[in-house]
Parts: sequence; C-alpha cells; structure tokens
Amino acid sequence: MCILIPPVVFFLIYWLISFSFRHNLGLAMASKFPIDDHTASRLTTFLLGPLIGLIFSASCVAIGYARVKKGRPARTFLCMGTLLFIATVAGWILGDGNYWLYMATFYNIQDLDTYVNVNPSREPGESFMDAGQIYFKDSTYIAVENAMAFRNNGVYCVAPIVRQPLANQGSYEQVKIQGTFDMPESGTFDFWAIGVNCCAPDGMGFSCGEYSNPYARAGLRLIRDDQRAFFHMAVQEWSAQYGLPTKHPLFFYWVQDPLGTITATKEKGEMRFYTHLAIFMLGNFFGACALQVATKSMGIV
Repeated sequence: MCILIPPVVFFLIYWLISFSFRHNLGLAMASKFPIDDHTASRLTTFLLGPLIGLIFSASCVAIGYARVKKGRPARTFLCMGTLLFIATVAGWILGDGNYWLYMATFYNIQDLDTYVNVNPSREPGESFMDAGQIYFKDSTYIAVENAMAFRNNGVYCVAPIVRQPLANQGSYEQVKIQGTFDMPESGTFDFWAIGVNCCAPDGMGFSCGEYSNPYARAGLRLIRDDQRAFFHMAVQEWSAQYGLPTKHPLFFYWVQDPLGTITATKEKGEMRFYTHLAIFMLGNFFGACALQVATKSMGIV
C-alpha cells in the first residue's frame, strides 16, 4: 500500500495542478465570478487536489498516533500518512512549477488568434491585441542596432520589428526637412522582439530569440504578466531616446516557426511530468522501505 498509493496521489495532484483541467477550470470560474482566471485556477485546484491530500495524510498520521497510544498496530498508518504528505507537497510544488514554466504558455497561446502576412510598418498594434502568433510579411526584420534594455534583476531587451530602416535614407535635404528617422505609415512602432539577458544593459548586442536566422519572420506572444511591465519600461525608454511613438506595444519572441516552438513547449512540459513521476516512484519505493524499517526499529508494530 505504501509503495503503490502515494505515487497515484502524486500523479493525480500533479496532473490536476499542471495541465488543461487547471487552465479550463480557471477560465470557467473567471467567466462566472469577479475573479481573474489565474487566481481562480490556483484556488479551485488547491481545494480539489492538495487540500484533500493534506487532509488524508494528516488523518493517517492521527489514526496511527492514536493506535500507538493504545498499543495497537500503527506502522502502516504512520508510514502511509508521511508518504502521502510528501506526495501531496511534491505534486503540488512540481506541478505548479511545470504549469508556469511550460503549460500555461502553451494553453494561453492556444486561446489567442494567429495572424499571417502582417505588415508592421502599416498596421498598428491595436489591431492585434488578441494575437498569440504572428507571421510577418517578407523582408520584415529586427532593428537590432536600435535596441533598448531595462534593468531590474535582469536585463529586459527590446528591439523594434520593422520592414524599413528607421534611419532616414534620403538626401541631406530630406533628412533636414523630414527628420532623422522615417515614420512608418501606421504612425507608431508597436511590434517588438524581446528577450531577457540577451543584450547589453544599454540594449546593444541584441541576440534574443532567432535574431540571426534569415528565415525567421514570425513572433510568439509574450504571455508572462510579471515580465510585461519591464519590457514596457524598456519601450518607453526607447521612445524617449528616439522621440518616436509607441502607442500599443506588443511583445514577441522572434522565431521561425511559432507553432513548432509552442508544440515543443508542450512536449517539454509533458516530458517533465513523466520524468518527475518516474523519479518519485523510485524515491517513494526506497522511502517506504526505509520508513517501515525505521518505525519497526522504534518498536512500533
């Protein structure tokens, strides 16, 4: 029992915390109650998973302790309660980590739309607020020489995604009349390639994503809310330095194949789950044996 049951609990809690049930449940709760989907998913999955596991583990330990006081066989209850507690906490922590590291990105991107043949010089960002994947027109590139960065426990790098050089390529007279930089038809620079710790603190040496891949002309949307504010600060610094507008900045990881990239993210999350399950099963086996021996040596029947 101590060898078989805790891995099942670990599996169920990890699955509940890490995969589509959590994501869909959060969206369903947020649609019916005044609460954001992340908070709703955390609360409901905790009540359905870790809380029940903790109650069962505490109950087993309490029963075992009571039986010890009465001189009755209690070793199985004490071992089971300890192993269930470890399974619950491990499944909770590892499942939550796997969700935020891999699966949340996959599910959130799947919920958003995909746009193709987007011209960043003509189309403003406000037309693509629901974009998860964008395939830009041919000749679109990252203006790495005009990158910027913001530092806050890391270097948050941004560079505009454009189809034309930012610098005015006209004659001296044109530059004098029109200014140093060419304004895109959209009147704003809203599409940005991003990355963390992939450029110098001043933005130079931008090397984020597949920046050097000549076939890359697509973007995968930034999902993490905890990073968005820092990238936005970097864009504001860029706008102040160049004197150019950024009305509705959208942040993307520059890739060649967004669909392949996001599918690989899902596969990494699934592989992480199976790896953790195998490690836990092995560790639980030795842990169960060790606990049985230890409690027996203490005179517990």
